[in-house]
Amino acid sequence: MWLVSELVELWRRLTSRRLVLFGPSLALSELIPHEGFGPDSLPYPLKRPETLPTFSGTAALARAIEALRLAAGERILCPAYNCGHELEPFLRADLELVFYRVDEHLCVDLGDLRTRLDGGVRAVLVTHYFGFAQPIEEIRELCDQYGVLLIEDCAHAFLSDRGGRPLGSLGDVAVFSVRKSLPLPDGGLLRRAAPEVATRDDAAGSVGAVASQKQGAESLTAPPLAATLGKTLDLWQKHMMLPGSRWRLVWTRAALGLALPLLLLRRLLSRFRVPSAVAWYDPDDEDYAFDVRILSWGMSAVSSRLLERMDYAEVRRRRRANYMRLAEQLRVLPDALIFEQLPPGTCPLVLPLRLARRDAVALRLYERGVTVGVWWDEFHHAVPWRVHPEAVALKASMLALPVHQDLEAADIDRMAREVLAACAAESGDVSLSGGASETRGAVQGCATASLPAVCE
Repeated sequence: MWLVSELVELWRRLTSRRLVLFGPSLALSELIPHEGFGPDSLPYPLKRPETLPTFSGTAALARAIEALRLAAGERILCPAYNCGHELEPFLRADLELVFYRVDEHLCVDLGDLRTRLDGGVRAVLVTHYFGFAQPIEEIRELCDQYGVLLIEDCAHAFLSDRGGRPLGSLGDVAVFSVRKSLPLPDGGLLRRAAPEVATRDDAAGSVGAVASQKQGAESLTAPPLAATLGKTLDLWQKHMMLPGSRWRLVWTRAALGLALPLLLLRRLLSRFRVPSAVAWYDPDDEDYAFDVRILSWGMSAVSSRLLERMDYAEVRRRRRANYMRLAEQLRVLPDALIFEQLPPGTCPLVLPLRLARRDAVALRLYERGVTVGVWWDEFHHAVPWRVHPEAVALKASMLALPVHQDLEAADIDRMAREVLAACAAESGDVSLSGGASETRGAVQGCATASLPAVCE
């Protein structure tokens, strides 16, 4: 059955004229050595002496724990709304996790955070969801006031800034997952603390902090070739599915047909764990029980080279333009848009929506060739969900729409139409021909996300 489903999915992609895919793609021509845009074009925090390239954002968090010299049993404040994957490095280091409130607009509840900053807290993890900045200056002041370390989670926020200052530059350390914004087979970054920050109340330990940072890069190992190859093939396959002329459709589908044995072989080897399960590890796998060895992997040579060839200004421009175009057309969805406005400096990862019938809408979109993200729908056992109903509601209703740099205006317009049609169909009224006022009424039931029963 598994092989049949894989063949069906590959056939769907081969025969589809126009797919809207969730993430950016990679042309094989990008792997051929050529002149990039130069070191001056590399954005923060690339190519800085305090930046450590890692396999993923999760691996970067593991290194952040080492850089800050966090010890077993120390207390860490984390946001109640989370993926769960980012909690694992802390749990595997035997750190105690306490959770603070994030409201329905994905903003840190500063009052709740302040009440939890007692003498037993060692560090605070703050997530800039979807590239939108938290009130990081106020959080920095709170951390300084209580003598607590600040860890900025910028997994979604590469290329974003606030008031002209890059996100990730105010924390004692910051972690990034650049592969989420760029077509890379892997890639995380740790912007490490200066030694005097990591040991602010232990002057005698500064030598140890410096040594720890130097050892960080030396202790990382290259990821398995199978993992790099497998993810690179996936990104190339996405590129071959991009829309274009009829001629492009013919030759790309022919190329995919010729590559079909290789694509199937890769899936077979991964499925049957040859040579091993960890060798084929996919950084998009959000299973909490991942192999601990991935935390010691560095960034692959392929990703390192690709980072020097990106047009970052164009990536930022296109993501912003796509977000604004899509948001404008979805304003008729009542209370669904979390961020109606795009602040200056924000480079959005996706456009998040809150929908009551999120899963049904996502299935309708998939059937129409629009790939969206059912966002963070797993519940990590470490979080006391019963006391965080807002986080539960977000997990039950969040849908992520792609706005990446591969998408053209026609893709955005088509996606908007399909989203409105799916929401209207789920609300029981598929008529969208009456203009914005009737559309608003048709999708009212779908877009208003009610609070689900809180899980244990």
